Amino acid sequence: MGKPKPSRKTKQETAGQPPKISTRPTENVVKSNMASTCNIPAISNISNLNSNHNTTTCTTDDIKTVIVALQQKVEDLMDSTNRVLQQMDLQRQQLVDILDSQISKLKLKMDNEICTLRKNIEHIHSRLDILENRDEGNYKSKSVNSNVTETEDNYVVIKNLDQTSELAQTVNELFGELSIDDKIETTPEAVKRLPSQHDRPGIVFVALTSQRDKICILKLKHRLKYSAKFPNVYIDTRKSREQLQQEYLVRSLRKMTGPPK
Repeated sequence: MGKPKPSRKTKQETAGQPPKISTRPTENVVKSNMASTCNIPAISNISNLNSNHNTTTCTTDDIKTVIVALQQKVEDLMDSTNRVLQQMDLQRQQLVDILDSQISKLKLKMDNEICTLRKNIEHIHSRLDILENRDEGNYKSKSVNSNVTETEDNYVVIKNLDQTSELAQTVNELFGELSIDDKIETTPEAVKRLPSQHDRPGIVFVALTSQRDKICILKLKHRLKYSAKFPNVYIDTRKSREQLQQEYLVRSLRKMTGPPK
């Protein structure tokens, strides 16, 4: 069986009940309050935007102030650097002036010393010339003096002559290079070679037959430098140990002081 249906109340039954109060206006008030509440965040956002704008303005001003301060510091630093550079340039110029003065003094002193040294060298060369001329004068005086023994006076010395088996023949060829008018020849008995030293040919002594031959050979010995066969051979008169030492000293001094001017 089905449930019983509720009975419908008649108009008379409902008519005795109190009238219902409408709640719509209250609902509208609540909605209005809700709308007001919803508008509060929007106002807050506007306030925040204004605050951010002010903060941004303050930050920009601070940056400008810092930039100006930095520019001023850079300018101060450049001014200080320029002053330092000017001071350094002044000190450099002062140092250059001092060095120039010292160099000028040293140059003047060196010039004086060089002048004195040149005079000393010229004096040494003049003394050397005197020694060489005196040696030549001694030879001429000997050639004039008839009391000098012919064996000692008629010797000549030949240097740098190559080693050969026919020494006398080589010496005669050497004399032929001098282009002497009267031919001069020697014999094997009149030539003698000393032992070689330091891988160099030994010195050759030649005994000439006359004083005239010796003077003629010594006078023309310079022609050997133009000879094709004997350009490095030298002829000289026989000298004592003292004369050889003196010549060695002269050569050493010439080498030290240079050739005369």
